[in-house]
Amino acid sequence: AFLERFAVTFVQHYPTPSVESKMLVRVLTQLGVTEGLDKLVEDLTTWADIIRRTFNDGGVEDVISTRRLITICKSYVIWGKLEKSIELSTNRFDTDTQQVFLELFQKVSGGDVTPEETPEVSV
Repeated sequence: AFLERFAVTFVQHYPTPSVESKMLVRVLTQLGVTEGLDKLVEDLTTWADIIRRTFNDGGVEDVISTRRLITICKSYVIWGKLEKSIELSTNRFDTDTQQVFLELFQKVSGGDVTPEETPEVSV
């Protein structure tokens, strides 16, 4: 009933990984992250792209949106730990989905989900 209130509906596709990378670089740069920026962005966009393709193939029931990636970046600056940032930013998903997403990120990132130090932030 809610959707019937709108006369027109537009389908907005997710940006390509290269466009999404530029967006995340801009967000992280504005947040002052400098160290490990390229790898972090590549890992996040690759991870989201794999999840979206798996969703389109019917393999998972949820996706990681660009907005959620930005939230993960912001959480990373706050908490200083990527694993915690991903965990907190995927809390809305059921436990199994959250665990699968985290394990996939570990594979994409080469298992380096818990950096030893907080992100290098220039203020």
